[in-house]
Amino acid sequence: MGGLSRSGARCLGRAILLLVLVGRPALAGWLPSYSVTDLGPGATSFATDASGQQLVTTHDGTTAYAFPQIQYASAAATQAALASIPPMTNAPVSSTNGNPGNAYSELSNAFLNEKGQMVVTNVGAGSTVFSALPQADGSYKLADALWSTPNNASSGGVVAQAIALNNQGLVLGMSGYIPVYGPLEVLYNLATGQSVDVMSLLPATWRQGFARALDDQGRILVMASEMPTPGSPGDSVYHSFLLTPAGLPVDPIPIPEPTTLATLVLGLGVLAYHRRRLTS
Repeated sequence: MGGLSRSGARCLGRAILLLVLVGRPALAGWLPSYSVTDLGPGATSFATDASGQQLVTTHDGTTAYAFPQIQYASAAATQAALASIPPMTNAPVSSTNGNPGNAYSELSNAFLNEKGQMVVTNVGAGSTVFSALPQADGSYKLADALWSTPNNASSGGVVAQAIALNNQGLVLGMSGYIPVYGPLEVLYNLATGQSVDVMSLLPATWRQGFARALDDQGRILVMASEMPTPGSPGDSVYHSFLLTPAGLPVDPIPIPEPTTLATLVLGLGVLAYHRRRLTS
């Protein structure tokens, strides 16, 4: 990093993040307070409870937390909305073969939620995540540029992209990359045009990592490793963290261990056998 300290690199990354948010200030006044739950080392997985609600489970599979799945519009509706957006002509000059008429750009990675809100990524001369608004004829039109990077499909580097859009109008996405630290990821509020660096929501010593998922109520799943302190190697093991907005339940949901469950099933079977013998 050319002599720049790790803390300096992170600060530089945040400055870059602010610059690529297309002039919109990243103010945190709209943010709720978050409770941060350390789910332990390793990656989490997803499961469903008896009612069909999505859960996130710890790496050892012993504990789960609520993580309601985002309800999107159908794949057909999303594809139709994407196809209705007029194409852009902002391709790199090198891709036009000397003819401006050959200029092209690609709209992809679209998310359309049940409320009709849409975000889409454009990759042309650079890459930009846009919001898109429904029109009277049912088509969609690009609206605000949410964030961008100078990278495209042929330049290398991180391309701006959305990862999720929930029905509260919150967008989770990637807006850059810092060596050692990993992706710069942003949580963007479509209603206010404000944003925050997701990793800044973690405790100060856990800033090296990446966001994995967003749920329909605003919870964020993150993986991070501990920042080393001077003279200490730090904790290089990645932990999973669940960021839960204030007002939402944070209580874990115990999951029976396989041996416990097997014992329970066996016990019920023995009980049923004896009951049949007593009644026969």
